[in-house]
Amino acid sequence: MAAGEVAVSVARPAAEVWSVVSDFGGIGQWMPGIDACELRGDDRVLSLGGMTVVERDLGVDPVRRVARYGIVGGDLALTRHEASIEVLEDPAGCRIRWSFEVEPDELLGVFQQTYQRALEALAARLATGPAD
Repeated sequence: MAAGEVAVSVARPAAEVWSVVSDFGGIGQWMPGIDACELRGDDRVLSLGGMTVVERDLGVDPVRRVARYGIVGGDLALTRHEASIEVLEDPAGCRIRWSFEVEPDELLGVFQQTYQRALEALAARLATGPAD
């Protein structure tokens, strides 16, 4: 299993950024490529580029500001996927860290690029207005 991590700094208070990141059903508002996001119990079903991805909420720690999830179904040929998004205090605002494990290992680069672009899009969105 391959592990990766991407991060971005944001000049916004950590609590404000956490309100966006911790909204499990809100990812479609800031992650590029998502056409639709539908909540079904503990799962979110993402439609993107003609594919479906089913992700399961694996828990949220509001004190540490960590949200965990994993891909559990859909059109991707995965053996295993788990990830966490964490919002960390930073002197200039906060840092958002997206850590993940994926199998097969060959998909590491795809997830690394996808998550980095997503964090950059989120940072740009947060830079232009209030988190909502």
